[in-house]
Amino acid sequence: MTGLSTEQWRDDLHFLSRELRGRRPSFFHTLSDRTFDRAFNVIDRAIPHLPAHGIAAAFSELVSMIGLRDIPNGRAALLVARTSRLLPMRLHEFPEGVMITQAPAHHRQLRGARLLAIDGAGIDTITAALHPLISRDDLTSPDPTLPLHLIASETLHGLGLIGRPNRVHVTVEMPDGTRRNVAMNAMATPFYRRWARGRLLGLPQCPGVAYLSRPGTALWFSQWQNSQTLFIQINRPPAMAEMQMVIAVLTGRGVLSRAAKVIVDLRLCQNEDPRRYEPLLKALANNRKGDLYVTTRRLRAPRRANLADALAKFGALIVAEPSIQFDEHYSEAMPVLLPNSGIALHLTRLTWSPDPARARQVRQPDIPLITTAADFFADRDPALAAIERYRRSEAAAATLRTA
Repeated sequence: MTGLSTEQWRDDLHFLSRELRGRRPSFFHTLSDRTFDRAFNVIDRAIPHLPAHGIAAAFSELVSMIGLRDIPNGRAALLVARTSRLLPMRLHEFPEGVMITQAPAHHRQLRGARLLAIDGAGIDTITAALHPLISRDDLTSPDPTLPLHLIASETLHGLGLIGRPNRVHVTVEMPDGTRRNVAMNAMATPFYRRWARGRLLGLPQCPGVAYLSRPGTALWFSQWQNSQTLFIQINRPPAMAEMQMVIAVLTGRGVLSRAAKVIVDLRLCQNEDPRRYEPLLKALANNRKGDLYVTTRRLRAPRRANLADALAKFGALIVAEPSIQFDEHYSEAMPVLLPNSGIALHLTRLTWSPDPARARQVRQPDIPLITTAADFFADRDPALAAIERYRRSEAAAATLRTA
């Protein structure tokens, strides 16, 4: 991202402006053309005097202007894959707070600590500053890329939140309740990506939790004889030959027909187009005899056809985090890659529905799921526990009905 000329940065700015106007049919329904042009010109004039990370932050703030009066419908997620420095830790936002889920060997004692401040700036202050830059469905949705923004030291420096991007002091609360102030040297992004095995977001690999045990495998399954459970995980679309081989084992050996419950896990799946999985869907429909569950991420609306919906048509119960009910919803963010800097800005397309009767509603999960820090650090999968609680409650209800 460094080393670009002023003209290259300006070319990116003009490209971004054209993309914004072309992608958003309702671009100026609350923002005047003159206001946007004024902000655009301010950035254009400032480019020769700003460092690279300052320009990147200005681009992201430009996108954040496109919003309703109180709902951020066009927030930009400034991806940090092209920045040069990241703080050496992986974070996740749990109900208990922003926690360090993984750290390099020289900081391994920080695993399980709660992040309180960076260079003296409290997490609430930093989150408020990052809020306009993060893509989301609505005002109350969680920030899916917040953990990545919190370790992007150049972005934090460009926003004036920290002093130096190459060395910071983080304040944490350790699992025993004590507080520590730890100095950290930011890592070059290629080294960070190698250490994180290419996965910059989400929870790190964890051998003790089934769905986090094999994130690099496209499609795999496991039989748990003690509970008569068949666990199938889809992390990405597999090759057709790979899918056919799995189906042959599941059907030819009677694995599907003998399982008392079948769990299809989609929590790490990025592409949920059901057309890619038609052979597997047919096998589940024709050979399964036990109960069917699908564990997935938070449901959103409006949504394109996805694998969870297709499984629900076969009677699957959806296990997911409770969704946010809101009168207006915005579709998933799509990346716009700027040609010179390589910055990826994620823009949501507005689904404008002034008539509340026509607004699409979010489907709530059949079995609510909350992933807590206590579960993760104890190697417990909350989805499996939620399914077992549901089955016990259903069995108890059935007993009462027949009594």
